[in-house]
Amino acid sequence: MNHAMTVRNRRAISRFRTETQHPTIVRMLQVAHCALISHRLVRLVLAGPQLGAFADAEDRHPAVTSTGFDDVVILFFPQPGSERITVPKTSGDGGFARPLDPNVIFREYTVRHLDEAGLVVDVVLHDSGIASDWARQAESGMSIGVVGPRVSRALPRLPKILAIGDATALPSLSRLSESLGDDVEGDVIIVDGGPDLEMPLSAPTRLNIVRARNAAAAHSLLAGMDLDPDRTYAWLAGESGLVTSLRSHLLSARDFAKDHVQCTGYWRI
Repeated sequence: MNHAMTVRNRRAISRFRTETQHPTIVRMLQVAHCALISHRLVRLVLAGPQLGAFADAEDRHPAVTSTGFDDVVILFFPQPGSERITVPKTSGDGGFARPLDPNVIFREYTVRHLDEAGLVVDVVLHDSGIASDWARQAESGMSIGVVGPRVSRALPRLPKILAIGDATALPSLSRLSESLGDDVEGDVIIVDGGPDLEMPLSAPTRLNIVRARNAAAAHSLLAGMDLDPDRTYAWLAGESGLVTSLRSHLLSARDFAKDHVQCTGYWRI
């Protein structure tokens, strides 16, 4: 899903999630497969020689690695009406050299899946926009620039989890539900994006998945939950206003400590 429109060198570290840093490597991949999985959701499978380990004139580079359920990649798109993709130069601190070339066009997306067949990302189709327009026209063989994931985080080291997200967080929520074992207890609230963005989630035995039709309904569901703040890790992702209000409720009304709540706020979708 489309994330905030900024390039971040580092994200906040949680003491409950072991973090692994990966080198910042610019790769050129190709569309191996694309499919419309709902009315407004395109699944892209990106592959090519640079998905694995490769060498260029500067160095030898390791293969893409993605072990966290909320890993993020940066996709670099061509200018409208062109096939030319401008990618940034990397800096020594794991980020990008400044200033960025004004021709660099990028968006951040969650990794839905990674295996030998390719890197899978799901793209929401908006009425207009560079990424949406490109995804609508995507065909096998088309090239795209990719960086990341630059950081992966392990599952939280707490016995319970509370995960709440809107349509932007569906890939992460899907991957989370597939990663948890049956010994993990918790709740997932999906703030519904409507039938155009529906994505089924598999659920471990002790994970309760519910849908809320909007932000108000999500708050109502949350208010009715019996939560154990000392043993629960809360993962919140979605439109910035939604995430801010949910975090405030957990901290002020439910006695969650700040380091038990992880937030990722995206722009409005």
